[in-house]
Parts: sequence; C-alpha cells; structure tokens
Amino acid sequence: MDEKRREILGCIGATTVLGAGFVAGVLHPAPSHAAWNQQAFDARNLAEALKASGVVAPVASREIGIKVPELSENAAFVPVEVESRIAGTEAILVFVEKNPWPYIARFDFSNGALPRLAMRLRVAESSRVQIVVPAGGKFFTAARQVRVTVGGCSQTDAVAAAPKPLSKPERTKMRVRLRNDVADVLILVRHPMENGLRKSGEGQAVPEHFIRDISVQVNGRPAIEAALGRSVSADPLLRFQVRGVKPDDRVLVRWRDSKGLERTDETRVVPA
Repeated sequence: MDEKRREILGCIGATTVLGAGFVAGVLHPAPSHAAWNQQAFDARNLAEALKASGVVAPVASREIGIKVPELSENAAFVPVEVESRIAGTEAILVFVEKNPWPYIARFDFSNGALPRLAMRLRVAESSRVQIVVPAGGKFFTAARQVRVTVGGCSQTDAVAAAPKPLSKPERTKMRVRLRNDVADVLILVRHPMENGLRKSGEGQAVPEHFIRDISVQVNGRPAIEAALGRSVSADPLLRFQVRGVKPDDRVLVRWRDSKGLERTDETRVVPA
C-alpha cells in the first residue's frame, strides 16, 4: 500500500468512533439500485459508450465544473471532482475518452443530494475526462484533459504472485459531517476493483471483479444511486453532499459487485 492510500485509510479509519452506527447486513429494506447498463459499460470507444448510455446531442456548458490534475504520476488513482450548476440536474455521467472502457460511472441524485461528487479513476493514457449532465430533457457536457506518466488500467502487481480474491466484504467506512444543513458524506469501500486487464508478477491474469452499484440513503430515503464501471480505482473513495440533514440522521450505504457480493452499513450524522 503506498503512502497516499495509507493516509486516506488512516483518516477514514479514525472516524469509526462514530461507530456504533456501523452494522453488517442491516435489516432494512434493500434500496433500489440504478440499472447497470451492460451495453454502455461494455462499450470499447467513447462514441459507442455515449450512444449506449442514451446521450443525444450534448451541448457544451460552462455550468459544469471539473477538477482534475493536469499531470498525474499515479494513473491508477486519478482524483476527479465534478459539480453541476445546471438547474434540474438529474445525474452526472463520467467518461474517459481513451480508456479500454470509456464509461466510468453514472450518479443519480434525489431527495436533497447536491449534484457534486469526488472520486478516483484509473486512466489508461493521457486523455479527456468528459462529463455529461442530463437536465430538462437535454444533455450538457464539459471536458478536461489529464496527462498521465504511466497508464493505470493494466498495471502489474510485482509482489503478489496470485492476488487473493475478495470473498468476504469488509465494513464500509464512512464519515458524515454536518455543517449548517448540508452533510458531507465520505465513503471508503475496500474492494480490489479488478478490470480483468491486470496481471500478477508471474504473469497470471487477475479475473474481473468490481463494484457495479452503490446507493446512499438518508433516513430510509434514496439520495444517491451510482452505477460503476471497470475504471474506478481500487478501494473506491467517494464524496457527496446532501442538503436538509440533521444531527443523528441515519445514513445507509449499500453496494453490490459483479460477482454478487454485497454489503450494507449504516452510521449517524454528527456536527462538523
């Protein structure tokens, strides 16, 4: 584990004192997941991915903010922040033009969830990160270029001869801090997010295994529904904001992966 990931895991881990709210297999009705679009996530070029995801004639917009590093030395963990200021934003779709599978993720927002997010991506080569926002029956788009020194989609693990497959999901780590009436939700899921391209140090192919769906609920109401593709970084780190939240409100996170493993955890909102 590199120092950056160690720092992130330590930071999130320290928040588990919020704690008693974390539970495994919580007995709540399972939240509905946004449909995982097989055709779109399997598309091997940007035009096909846009078409399969239903994007039609997107219009360039300055009301979409994108923050990416101009140069990333670790292409397996490229940080991306997105915010839509377009009225009536329904979702944020993320694409990386030159990735083996350009469609990265779709995030749907409801019940006070603000149309902004932060995440980490794998980027195969220097490319455009393109955002598409559906709103009011139209599609809007913006893009930013990111340069990488070494591609992050097929890195070789020079240490592990045969990486151990995930068989028992670990607890999802969450930090939910409230400022005024907006909750800042930080989620860390321990998962390898294998895309099927990586090989071990002995040249053994690592099977595909990645999270496909994540949902966030506040007090039993859906706030964020996310569908993820093969190019989200290992140990997904996601950040969202939800308006209209109060101290001690319940925040539940549920995820499900491509092999049918799933996990549900819950915590409570605390003041910042």
